[in-house]
Amino acid sequence: MGSMMAYVGVGEYVQETTYRFVGYGAGTHSVVPVMSPGINWCICLVPLLLLLIVPIFVFSSSSTPTPPPPTPPPHLGTCLVYGDPHVFTFDGSHEDYYTPGEYWIIRSTTVKMQGSYGALPMTNGLAVLKAFVVGGPFLHGHKLLVQSLDKGGGFVTYDGRPVLPGFPMSWRSPDGLVSIRYDANGGTIQYGREGKQMHVLHISLPNHMHIQVNQWNEPKEGAYMNIKITMPPQPQQDGHCGNFNGNPVDDNRVQVRARVGRTGVAAELIMFPWPKTPVNPGNRPDMNDCPQGTMDKARIQCRKRENNFFPSSSCMVDVCFSGEVL
Repeated sequence: MGSMMAYVGVGEYVQETTYRFVGYGAGTHSVVPVMSPGINWCICLVPLLLLLIVPIFVFSSSSTPTPPPPTPPPHLGTCLVYGDPHVFTFDGSHEDYYTPGEYWIIRSTTVKMQGSYGALPMTNGLAVLKAFVVGGPFLHGHKLLVQSLDKGGGFVTYDGRPVLPGFPMSWRSPDGLVSIRYDANGGTIQYGREGKQMHVLHISLPNHMHIQVNQWNEPKEGAYMNIKITMPPQPQQDGHCGNFNGNPVDDNRVQVRARVGRTGVAAELIMFPWPKTPVNPGNRPDMNDCPQGTMDKARIQCRKRENNFFPSSSCMVDVCFSGEVL
């Protein structure tokens, strides 16, 4: 190999390189074949991989779980038990229960509530609500008992232990299932020359159940209570507060008694700390078996006959089942 300058025009030279054949096996250069370019599969796969990876990022960013919608509040109903005793059921029916004894206010697979009805001197033998007890699976086997002030023992007990020895105060069960708040609006209310003492309790229980208790302690008439129960429907529910199925017709007293028992809670199912009160032991017609419309007329008729706002149970039975209703 050598170098030389070649003339390429006026005033210009360019350097050239020349090669001279010296025979096979001599020199420092050889001929190397050059291959034409083919398909580079690695380079071609890169876009395909990108096409697969990009959707992963897209879907992963768009598949972020959205929070579930808030749980709607349960449908709540109200049942009132008051007076001697009158009941406004969850479905809006108005019924009267007069016979003393222990009865199902609410009977279901979850919530069980029994009421103890007893007579006062002023009611002429007709019953009022004297106590109630709440239990069942929703309380995990515990029992809350609320009594009128003349029943003896603790006014409010939880599993037999007094929890509200005095007023005003609030209380919460150690297991956190029950809380009770005393309403300062209670106290002594003056009617004429006689004071009527009233305690108001607000009881919160599981299953969105709330019970307001108006506890009356009247000097002459005696002690009794009115209650307002607020809760959602429960499985297989029935009792004096009705079956909570949206139909007030089947909450009438005669049908309810046919479903849950004409003589009240069975002796083996009593949740109260006292034995069952015999209901209608003489097998005489029970005034609670009198249809509501007939009973309303009998009550008016007996009030006039006896000149007493609270007619006697004997008069009510006689009028209801003798055909004397005018």
